[in-house]
Amino acid sequence: MLARNSLFSLAGSIIPVVITVVTLPFLLQFIGAERYGALALCWLILIYAAQTLGGVGTAITHAVARFGDDVAAARETMVSGLMTTLVLSVFASGLAYAVSWVFFADYFQVSDTVQQELMDSVWLIAASTFVSGVSRSCHGALYGKGRIPSASLAIMVGNGGLPIFALCAAYWISPGMVALLWASLLARCLAFVLMLADLWHSQLRGHHLQYSWASSKELLRFGVWIMVTMFVAPVLVTMDRMVIGAQLGAIAVAAYTIPFQIISRLQLVPQSLINVLFPRLSVSVGEKARQMALNYSVLMTAFFAPVIVGLIILIKPLLEFWLGSELDPRSASVGTWLLCAFLLNAIVSTMVMYLQSQERGAFVAKFQIAETLPYFGLLFYCATTFGLEGVVAAFFVRRAFEAIIFVWQSRLGNSGFWITQVPAIFGVALALLLADTVDQFLWKLLLAIVIACMTFTASVWFFPKELKTMAGEQVRKRLPAFGHGSQN
Repeated sequence: MLARNSLFSLAGSIIPVVITVVTLPFLLQFIGAERYGALALCWLILIYAAQTLGGVGTAITHAVARFGDDVAAARETMVSGLMTTLVLSVFASGLAYAVSWVFFADYFQVSDTVQQELMDSVWLIAASTFVSGVSRSCHGALYGKGRIPSASLAIMVGNGGLPIFALCAAYWISPGMVALLWASLLARCLAFVLMLADLWHSQLRGHHLQYSWASSKELLRFGVWIMVTMFVAPVLVTMDRMVIGAQLGAIAVAAYTIPFQIISRLQLVPQSLINVLFPRLSVSVGEKARQMALNYSVLMTAFFAPVIVGLIILIKPLLEFWLGSELDPRSASVGTWLLCAFLLNAIVSTMVMYLQSQERGAFVAKFQIAETLPYFGLLFYCATTFGLEGVVAAFFVRRAFEAIIFVWQSRLGNSGFWITQVPAIFGVALALLLADTVDQFLWKLLLAIVIACMTFTASVWFFPKELKTMAGEQVRKRLPAFGHGSQN
């Protein structure tokens, strides 16, 4: 079941990436780099403002999973969570409105025409944020009940719909920001309707629906530090593009956002697996939960690192083929170091999810609050001194520091854990060293495959003994012929 749900969750993450890759060159052609930079910031604000309510959605998943067969208690939690997010989404949308209005009116370097379009469409950013925020409760309830295929389908529609609907609006209606953000609102509404319809038909229809203030308080008690994390994390994530927009302009935002948008979507692959794992971690404690998190983290690196290694070598020719003359020369170098940072980010995400599942989310929130101002200072200095390359360097440094701190706090073996990461670190270093030694694409592709395979093989070799045993059992279970052959 875990493998099946993981595949659905992966599909819900990967398909929007494919859609973005296909549609982005056409979207750039129709609306231009300046409007795309502005649109990317609008998407950033509405997505991450809504993520401030992720704590409630995670709390719903946690509670519903723990209730197990107590369907009445689970149903009460779902209804209470939905009502709670309805109220909190009003505040999230207000936050998105205020941030958008102030930033676009006073700080964003953009032409007067695009600025006026942005000011006319700020309310659409707020409306999309509200819908996305309420969707969090439905998503959490569906994950808690194991209805991951339908939740993944809705996420796929919502995330994949952003570029598709924007492209349709630009082509048939107008390339202006108002039409583009109407399209964004439509995508968010469609995802919400899909999740709510499944939740209603599978869990709520035909039953007495009751709101419980006690359930809301319990959800908020569990989710409050996750909500703080979800509030601070978007600030940390959006800060780089805000600084770029204020210091370097909309064109630089587009040059940074194009590789960031694609590479950050790669993070959805391990994140989707983490989301599937969370309900299991929620019902596990102590050594069992610790070992589960450690095994998953090692497995995730073994499968994710070869992808990162291969893309480090291939990113420049792939971007050139993808965008052609529309490509900003700075995007390739930015993308290379973003790939390194997002490998670290996968480790960070695993540790954060483990800490939150064990009700130790307070440390995550407090740590991220503490790093906000130093990170802003580092970003501002690096942007003004070194440009885009400085911004991505600051992002990499923050992720490396977070990985070290969260692994230490998780107590997952520390030095033993880092030993399992040696093949990934070595593979990345080798890819960075050799990426520019060959020019022809076929030779680059061959080099990428060789180093990626070396990285994967070495990662498996460095598996902890228990994980090797588990992996061998799974191979023999799923490939009976292999198991029989080993006995003869």
